[in-house]
Amino acid sequence: MSLYEQGEDLYAVSEYKEAYSCFLQSYTNNVDVTDSMNYLGCCELMVENYEAALDWFIRLSKMEPTWEQPITNIGRVYLKQGSFTEAYEQFIRAIKVNNQSEDTFIYLGVYFERINNLVQAKEAYEESLSINNDQEETRLNYGRVLWRLGQREEAKLECNKLLEQNPYHEDVLWNLGLMNIQDSNYYAALEYLERLFNHKGFDMELYFELSRVHYKLRNYIESINWIERILEIEPTNKKALKLKVILDDCSRKA
Repeated sequence: MSLYEQGEDLYAVSEYKEAYSCFLQSYTNNVDVTDSMNYLGCCELMVENYEAALDWFIRLSKMEPTWEQPITNIGRVYLKQGSFTEAYEQFIRAIKVNNQSEDTFIYLGVYFERINNLVQAKEAYEESLSINNDQEETRLNYGRVLWRLGQREEAKLECNKLLEQNPYHEDVLWNLGLMNIQDSNYYAALEYLERLFNHKGFDMELYFELSRVHYKLRNYIESINWIERILEIEPTNKKALKLKVILDDCSRKA
């Protein structure tokens, strides 16, 4: 296995420091130079060394002016830095180089979400999915935007498409749980949140939501049980202590 391939494997499991070392050796050895430079920038981006990331991407974009990826990645760095105008300019520049890059349209969608332009975010995600329909993260983002635009059934449909591929996708189960809570479909919400709990285990925010759903269903004892699980781990949690008093009172009056 080449140094570059080792770096790819390490990057895939978020071992960015070790991946960086492999890509740097590959770059120094003049092997897979441009791809290694792109990954070196991505490693720096993932550990929030933004100026170093920019340096790699800018150098690469000058070496390979007809490759949209480093231009898109410059935009990603600006997006992380909150430089939204500069990020947008880079994404548009990348699209002019290659208007069939699914990645560029993904990040353009993220940009539009950040500035709360949901209609254009939706359009950008749709464009990305039209180029490559098999994109988990993009479809997740697309579903979230549909929900925020009030297209609730369409949003749930997109989430369910992801569940067909991965029945235990944590973000999708969480989103569907919250969507159904907002629609007062508490039994459906419970199904998704319990599936998430069975897969994920402890998550304080999840426990609070499970308690809330049981409260809405007037299952006060079960609602209390979820709060008590939180207190077993964090005995001084103020929110949990306050809710337990309220729920104990509801249980006595039921």
